[in-house]
Amino acid sequence: YGSRPAGKDEAVDRAYRALADAAQPVLDALSGPLGQGLAPTPSEAFALLIEAVEQETIYEERPAGSVELLGWLELHWDDAPHLIVTGFNEGFAPEAVTGDVFLPEMLRKLIAAQRPFPTNETRLARDTYLFEALLQSRRSEGRVDLCLGKHRQGGDPARPSRLLFLCEDEELPARVDRLFRSSPPPSTDLPWTPGFQLYPYPGDPAPPPYAPVSLPVTALRTYLTSPFDFYLRHVEGMRPIDGELREMDAATYGTFCHEVLRRVGADAEIRESTDPRAIQAFFEATIGDVCDLWFGRHLHLPVRIQVESIQRRLAGVAEIQAQSRSEGWRIEATEVEMTGPNLTIAGVQITGRIDRIDRHESTGALRILDYKTSDRATAPKLGHQAKVSAKTRLAWLPSYAIFEDGRARLRWKDLQLPLYRHWLSLSRDVPISCGYFQIPKAITETAIDLWPELGAVHDDAALHCAAGIIESIRSGLFWPAPASSEDDDFSRLHLGLPDKTIAFSALQPESTP
Repeated sequence: YGSRPAGKDEAVDRAYRALADAAQPVLDALSGPLGQGLAPTPSEAFALLIEAVEQETIYEERPAGSVELLGWLELHWDDAPHLIVTGFNEGFAPEAVTGDVFLPEMLRKLIAAQRPFPTNETRLARDTYLFEALLQSRRSEGRVDLCLGKHRQGGDPARPSRLLFLCEDEELPARVDRLFRSSPPPSTDLPWTPGFQLYPYPGDPAPPPYAPVSLPVTALRTYLTSPFDFYLRHVEGMRPIDGELREMDAATYGTFCHEVLRRVGADAEIRESTDPRAIQAFFEATIGDVCDLWFGRHLHLPVRIQVESIQRRLAGVAEIQAQSRSEGWRIEATEVEMTGPNLTIAGVQITGRIDRIDRHESTGALRILDYKTSDRATAPKLGHQAKVSAKTRLAWLPSYAIFEDGRARLRWKDLQLPLYRHWLSLSRDVPISCGYFQIPKAITETAIDLWPELGAVHDDAALHCAAGIIESIRSGLFWPAPASSEDDDFSRLHLGLPDKTIAFSALQPESTP
């Protein structure tokens, strides 16, 4: 396209020139020494090119009579006879840099004594000159209007620019009186209200019936957290999609770790090893195999950094795994599907996949472990239940989610480990313990974290809660929707204000079950 002639469509030709200006530096770099040293693949070169083009903004031609907006340093070169300068407050003019960690003002002055270097004093001199030039160039013919605020958005006072006080002594009192005269307090903004509401289902006055034959155990946790999220995810089948994803998100990161750990359990030799170095070497080789399979041999830099963090995390796992095997725990199975005998609650089959089951070679006891790759370790007990007191304020607290544990009154947050334990007890008459294999960011916190109190009492309470959830689902109770949290995949739909943005009155139960 180097010799491409100008087209008849000026808008298309202008867009072409803007994109060409953005793309050309990348093409020059790729064809120069830098590109030869990096030797990017065609797909990587194309990704760099697209990223450069994405930064370019194409503006439409200004219609006749439009007002051009310029920055403070650009105004000096504008010959318009009438200028309107907005935001003429201290900090904008003169510009000042305060609190710079790497280059404080004293260090700037020392550098400026040896060579030209900007300081607050030089900025004051520059802006004083620019301000005076704007005024003097329009004194005989033209006009300059200055607009400045007296209050910031939060209501704090805003100071006028010190440049406005550079005048004769006899004129200063009147100028100060004008700039600091009292003004009415800033008006309070009206509370935000949505322009329209979203209807999750069209037409019908009530949601369509939903009678599932099976449910994954993780769906029960979703319902306890937000019935509305359950509706979107499991009834409507919605899933969030990130079209600009350039690295592993939290779910993909965890799945990657699970795949590597699954291969450890499937290897008959390495799962019997008590040598952490051998286990770590197996991890590193397996991580390379999974990378080649998932991402190819040429990894983008963000993915490469994530893979290195996985290698560090699994180095801690190797130590714990070797110690666990030395204590007599043998990996019996990984990625165990909850089938035969089926776990059926209120006529619905509960499905799931247990990350790992260990057996103690001398006692025959079983241990259910769920891998957790979140940044911070959370104890399995705290991940499944929370205390309920008089101060507890929850928008969604059905009665079936509350149970007694000794003297404590608790509520369920998750049913995963209790239902795993109950399902395994249907076919195994041996002691069963449950917990998390913690694989957090801090390697020192890597550990097998058990829930020793978990037992038959919790199983019964969990079964009762699961039955209540299923009955609520059959009754079409898919409300409320708690305000968005870090784990809320659908917060962009309701902007963190579901009560205002979602038309869900039909799904709101008349009374809490």
